[in-house]
Amino acid sequence: MKKDYLAIIRIGGGSTYGRDVSIFDAVEHAVRICILDCHRYYQLEGKTLNVEVFDVTGRTELTWDNQGVYCTDTSEAVEPLKVVTLQLPELTGRMKITGPKYLLQSSHEVSRACSAVAA
Repeated sequence: MKKDYLAIIRIGGGSTYGRDVSIFDAVEHAVRICILDCHRYYQLEGKTLNVEVFDVTGRTELTWDNQGVYCTDTSEAVEPLKVVTLQLPELTGRMKITGPKYLLQSSHEVSRACSAVAA
């Protein structure tokens, strides 16, 4: 059975998430969605994001709130595997937060943060 990871960023009263077979891809997806969806409401440039990573292998239906992550079909709580902390880059020059250069720099930060956690 392939591993399955869920990465959640809690921001304001909501959250963004990514789910994938690798921790890096799940975290990267959550960060990209956070940037694209939340930049209108929050000033994200240069901010620190905490990304909670959960091993959800074998679980199909999940829900989460401010208390935690739960498997809805079994009502069991899912404990976080790790927390990845990363610093989003500052905007420089004519860079846009939703532009390809900023998203690429953010991806590099995700890679650096995931490597630090894995070490």
